[in-house]
Amino acid sequence: MDISTRPLIAITLGDPAGIGPEICIGCLRNREIYAKVRPFLIGDMELLMRAMRLQNIKIPINVIHNPQDGKYEYGTIDFLPVLCEAKRNFTFGHPTIDAAIWSYNFFVKSIE
Repeated sequence: MDISTRPLIAITLGDPAGIGPEICIGCLRNREIYAKVRPFLIGDMELLMRAMRLQNIKIPINVIHNPQDGKYEYGTIDFLPVLCEAKRNFTFGHPTIDAAIWSYNFFVKSIE
């Protein structure tokens, strides 16, 4: 399938206190996904880097500001960063209001 005809898929990192970032990276390690869609992640760079460190994964990150800027190639993560005014006041594995605000901001950006 030609790259321009593959659907564009925005994937948020989810709850910063959860396992969403790790799951997102794991999914993008599947070559078959890139044959069917143009995936890009939305979230916080610090969370993305933490998830990569936890899984000992080193993949180049292509920071984009617009989905049309993505490379959409296997072996590269296209990433749209989101700024958030909420504190980074979350402990992994424990839900907090601040983590929910971060997650909400990721979701709102995906709708845009």
